[in-house]
Amino acid sequence: MVAQNSLGLTTLAPTVRLEQPLGAQAQIAIELAQRTLSSESGAWLTIAGSPSFWSAGSVLDVHIGSLAQLRPSGFVLVVARPTIGCPAPGVTSEEVEGLCRTVYSLSARTQVIVSHGDLAALPAVAAGATGLGSGWDIRQQVLGGDAFQISTTFRRRGRRVTHRGLLSVLKRREAEALRARDALLSSRLIPGMLPIAQNDEWELHLHTLAEVAKQVTALPSGQPRADELHRLYSVANTDFRTVESLIRLEHGKQEWLDPVKGGLERYMAAEGW
Repeated sequence: MVAQNSLGLTTLAPTVRLEQPLGAQAQIAIELAQRTLSSESGAWLTIAGSPSFWSAGSVLDVHIGSLAQLRPSGFVLVVARPTIGCPAPGVTSEEVEGLCRTVYSLSARTQVIVSHGDLAALPAVAAGATGLGSGWDIRQQVLGGDAFQISTTFRRRGRRVTHRGLLSVLKRREAEALRARDALLSSRLIPGMLPIAQNDEWELHLHTLAEVAKQVTALPSGQPRADELHRLYSVANTDFRTVESLIRLEHGKQEWLDPVKGGLERYMAAEGW
């Protein structure tokens, strides 16, 4: 925290990665938050949990409630996965629902940011998150245990093309194959032409995230935002079926769309929407 203060940054409390919302580790996370806020009343809190943590249902709500009672200036939420990948590995509808429910509750009191969220965190934006973390590097898009391991092996970053109409990312060769099979469909889903350079691909990805988030958050909070994102997922679901009938994908609708769409639907049903 001394380093943060010396740079004039808002204090972000330290925490521990949690597998479950109850137990010794969860208590340590609460105590770290209490100690930080006792000395820095304007601090933000981080809640970092595994997919099983965010899927814990009512037990999760108890832990979140304990931290919310401390009244920090904001929250940073993050799903800590075992590994990184594109798409984020092992996303489940239960995890997405838990993240949405947490965001919806906390955002009624303060700001909430979902770190390392990328496309998988769009439901959290619909639930009230003020921002989501992403970047050009996959380690900025997904927080995984293997993200910062030192390796002597050089790995070239794979080229990928974000398709706004699918709310997903295709490998470059897949995007080129789709363009060859159905240029009009490809142009509608990106939208536009295939990006030329790798830098253009990165810019397209970040632009797509920003535009979709802007489209959703332009609506009143609560059900209207959830309805709009669900509409986008439903359109993408139909288009994904068409794409999968035209070309072979390494990661398709089942990995990219089904968990986040299902999680949003679970969250909406729980809210009576």
